[in-house]
Amino acid sequence: MYRRLFIIACILILSTPVYGQRIKKTNKLYIESLTALLKAAGYEVYDFDIPQARQIEFEIREYSDGQESIFAKQEYDKEQYGNIKNVHIGFYPSDDPCIANKSSVKYVQVGIPEAYRNIPLRLHGIKIEETGQTSYIYGARTFKLDKRIMPGKFIPLVLLGSFWYDEHSRIFRFCGESEIASDMSSEILKNLPHYYIVGITLKK
Repeated sequence: MYRRLFIIACILILSTPVYGQRIKKTNKLYIESLTALLKAAGYEVYDFDIPQARQIEFEIREYSDGQESIFAKQEYDKEQYGNIKNVHIGFYPSDDPCIANKSSVKYVQVGIPEAYRNIPLRLHGIKIEETGQTSYIYGARTFKLDKRIMPGKFIPLVLLGSFWYDEHSRIFRFCGESEIASDMSSEILKNLPHYYIVGITLKK
């Protein structure tokens, strides 16, 4: 009996430090936590290191019902900003008080560390017949980057696309490749009713 009590006591002593450890607040800010918080609030941020170029041109292309159009352009010159080694693309929700339905607009920010431009993007709503409600749900995906960069050729970087409604399962979907092929051959593009592609052209 004493042997049994001795064994139990040893187990309790050895297990005490595990359950007796304190939880301490950390002052470290983990990038994963910050990214998750921003994403939950509707923010997406992407940074890209690029080869040096004389001029960088951002281009936003819009695709709706199979039709392509140039939505906006923005240029940055080496003469004005020096050697440009990094570009960023970010999406964030609208807080413009002049817009009645803020969920129908999302902003894209394109630029370099020294300068940027904010551009409003009109979103297409999907009306659900059963409820009569219109939803604006968009997701972002990056493109696979080619190892070889050709000056003067458009390089797609990030896609902002509409979810589609699966009437059979009665849910919204955004299924497909986590990275989209730069030649636009990815299956996900066939299902998106509306999307924007943000990319750049490097000019030597």
